[in-house]
Amino acid sequence: MPRLASLALLALTSLAQLGCYETNTRDTDAAIDARVTIDATSMPDASRPDAIAPRLDVGLDALVAPIDAACPSIVERNVRMCVLTPTGTLPEGEPYTLRVTRSTCRCEARVCDVRVEGDRIRLGITACDTGMPCDECTNDAECTIPPLPSGVFQVIVDDVHAGFVEVEPRRMVSDATPACWAIPETPEVPLECVGDVIATSTRGEICFRALEDVGSFVRFQLTYACAGCDDWSGGCEAIRESRRSILLRPAVQRCACPGCPSCAPDLCVPRTVICETPPLRDGLYDIDVEDLGGGRRFVGALEVLDIDVPGPVACTPLP
Repeated sequence: MPRLASLALLALTSLAQLGCYETNTRDTDAAIDARVTIDATSMPDASRPDAIAPRLDVGLDALVAPIDAACPSIVERNVRMCVLTPTGTLPEGEPYTLRVTRSTCRCEARVCDVRVEGDRIRLGITACDTGMPCDECTNDAECTIPPLPSGVFQVIVDDVHAGFVEVEPRRMVSDATPACWAIPETPEVPLECVGDVIATSTRGEICFRALEDVGSFVRFQLTYACAGCDDWSGGCEAIRESRRSILLRPAVQRCACPGCPSCAPDLCVPRTVICETPPLRDGLYDIDVEDLGGGRRFVGALEVLDIDVPGPVACTPLP
């Protein structure tokens, strides 16, 4: 093998061992190709319907606490977390830096406390508002996950359910399937969510831009027409399933509102769930939505190009 080819292969192998991480900069075609096609651990499809069945531990307060009592805390919420290894899984027995995207771009460093409690990973993110200017800000908080055994783990960020991630041994695959989890907003009323993921009505709509820029975290808004009056978003997992396919796994959870006026059991209330994809390279993607039972529905197509202005948001009924 020529020397240059050997060096290139060695560089790719090194990247595969390190894994892929989310960046805060705009991705080029080459950067996205390097991040989502080198390494991989495939995610068994059979494990996923069971993975969303466990309880959701959903809190009510997503704000951060101060690091120093003399310094005010930064008030922001968690938007998404991504595992950008090509399979969207954490490597078994290895530490991993999980990045959680926050709602504001800040100069101050964020501190992430990580606790593993059985099959739950709890992340507590704090930052101190110093008011100091800087040349570059960031939305990211870096959380170092300790080495874990194989299995499915629930991730809870600042007492809010963020999603279920899988841990499995590293192995190479032919295609990349990185994943992102959109973290639901905090309820406006004091809901008690016991964590039951419920089946949603087929009626509703999905809204998204059919034309997006390369490297974008593409946002989908799904509105289900008939949820219970106290049901709430359970977040959404979005997977780049192949070079031309994106799978969305939105969740709605059963909640209760103590002290709220009672409502009729058959009352239908619209409930919105937000999904966000990993960064995407150019191409035309089919968009499928998966329900709780593992069934899939094709909901439209998305084109990703190197453009300055994305297309308009359009809404279509859920088929």
